[in-house]
Formats: sequence, C-alpha cells, structure tokens
Amino acid sequence: MRPQDDVYREGAGAHLGDRAPEQSSFLLAVLASFAVAIAPLLLSFGFFVATRTFPSLVPALLVVGFFTVVAVVGGSSLWERHRPASIFSFGDLMLWNWARRHRAEKRLVRNTQLLGFDRSGAYRGDPVADDEDRLELLAEIADALDAKTAYTVNHTDRVEKLSRDLGEVLGLPEAELDKLSTAAFLHDVGNIRIPEHILRKPGQLDEEDRKTVESHALLGAMMAYEVVSRDVADGILHHHERWDGGGYPNGKTGESIPFFARVISVAETYDALTSTRAHRHSLSPRSALAVLRAGAGSQFDPRVVEALVLTLPRPWAVFDRVPVLAASRPRLREWKLIFQRVGKVAISSAITTGTIALILGNAGRAS
Repeated sequence: MRPQDDVYREGAGAHLGDRAPEQSSFLLAVLASFAVAIAPLLLSFGFFVATRTFPSLVPALLVVGFFTVVAVVGGSSLWERHRPASIFSFGDLMLWNWARRHRAEKRLVRNTQLLGFDRSGAYRGDPVADDEDRLELLAEIADALDAKTAYTVNHTDRVEKLSRDLGEVLGLPEAELDKLSTAAFLHDVGNIRIPEHILRKPGQLDEEDRKTVESHALLGAMMAYEVVSRDVADGILHHHERWDGGGYPNGKTGESIPFFARVISVAETYDALTSTRAHRHSLSPRSALAVLRAGAGSQFDPRVVEALVLTLPRPWAVFDRVPVLAASRPRLREWKLIFQRVGKVAISSAITTGTIALILGNAGRAS
C-alpha cells in the first residue's frame, strides 16, 4: 500500500461504520477478560498457597504483576497472529471495551433516528430533535464513533484541540476559533455510512469502496448544515480536498479550499499518523511531521503544515540527542499503548491479589 493510500484510509475511515461480527461475541470478550483480569489473580493466589508463603503487599504485587504482564503480552501476541481480518486490538476484546462499544452502538442508533437518519446514514425524514438539540446530538454521534474501538478513542477530541491550536498560531480571532473547533469536532460524523468491512479490507480500496468512503464528507455536511454556519459546514464538507486538486468531493485547489477544511486536514492526518492502527504502529511526531512536510504543496496547505511545528510539544527532545534512547522510543510507545488498553486491569488485579495475600499473611502469622 502506498503511503498516500494509508493516509487516505485513516483520515477518511478512522471510525467504525456498521456493527462488526466480532463485537457481538460476548463469550470471546468474557474469555479474554478472564485471561487478563482473573487468571493472573488465581495463578498468584495458587502460587502463594502452594509455596505456603504469606508475602507482604509489595512482594505480592510483584508476583501478580509478573503473571499479569505474561497474560497481557502473551494474549496480545496470540491475538495479533491469529485474529481475523478486523480492526479490533487485543485491548478491544476486553469485556469493558465490549460494553463500551455496545453502548456506543446504541447511542448511534438512537441519535441518528432523532436526527431523521437511519444507522446507515440514509435520511428518513421526520426528525424528532429540534434545532437546539441537533448540535448536541451530532456531537454525541462523533463521540460514539470514536468509542467504537480503542484505536480511535478520543480521536475527535485530539483533532479538535490540534485544529484550535493551529488556528491560534495562524491568528484566528476567538469567534473563528470556536467555529473551527465545531467543524473539527464534527468533521467525521458522516462516517456512520462507512461499513466496517471496508475498513477491514487489506490493501488498496477498489473504486466502489472509495466512493463509499468519500460519501462521508457530504453526509456529514448535510447532517450539520441546518444548525451550523456556512463556513463550519464547508469545513466538514471539504476536509478531504487536496491542495493540488486531487481530493474530494469537488476537487478544489489551493486557497479555494475553505480555510477550516485545510486546517482540519492537517490536524486529522497528523493524529491518524501518530495513532496506532490495525495495520501499523504509530509514527513518532517527528516522522509524522516529515510525512506532512513531504505533502505540503501537494496534499496540504504549506502554511498550515509549518504552523503545526509551533503547536507540537517536545517531551522527547532529550531522546533525539542520544542514539540509544532514540532507538528505544518505538518500544516505549508500544508499552504505553499496551498500558492504556489493559493497564487498569493489571493495577486492579495486582492490588486485589496483594490485598488478599496480605490478609492471609496476617492471619497465618496470627495463628
């Protein structure tokens, strides 16, 4: 797959569309959660009983932490090798993430119906919500789309924040920044139309699938246009135009592309590149910026790309000066991602087992 196709897929299809077969597998979610959350606790408890040891809290936490790490790393590796062609990560298999997706799907069905659309994005008429509620419902749809997978949780929030930061660097007044934020938050509400099998398909998209993906920009603008200003709707409609005219839906070029759309395009692509996806790991901020600079003047507005440099924090700057540390950055990002997905479970299991061990230890000593 060419790099530009990768960006195309991630920018246009960062969210889930229709419900995935794997999502409905409640049993699989239970089994995966048991393997990570309960099995380490039972193994640790069995180890303490078998060895007749009654450790204090810290040693108990170390033991359960070891078993939890083994379960997380082993389960994740096994899933990566044998999972079906889907965008679900090992973390998404957890029961609490299954519940999150289930709730998100219910919100999508309910809110689209209130707006007069069905779940596939087809307009059915007779919207229930009034104009005051429509904007809130659209925001809930955007948030629910993000919640459908661990790969995209908080994607919309990050794009909104980065778009606003770019707008500040580029000198927008406060009122315009508010409108830019609205456009950025709603830019992908039309993704309710994209079926998940298109997002799961390996390799390049065929012509029919590309048309389906491209339809999300027009649908999003249609869903929002009655409750937002024209420039906000234009930002949603045109955020996949390219500076050289090769984008969609209208093939606009250069500064004829609405300004909000040019900003959102850079912000969304940067977030997609620096986020892990099913088919690749995340890029470092420096690598993502290099991709954007390579596309400045062809895909992106060069002025917006250069403004991006001023908005990015540099918490890893010291790593760039030491080759050994720089080489470790990809591994650190992977461990950070694993912790974000299942780290709460590891901590919870460790504390629970440690507490039990401590109680049993005190009881054993007392007797």
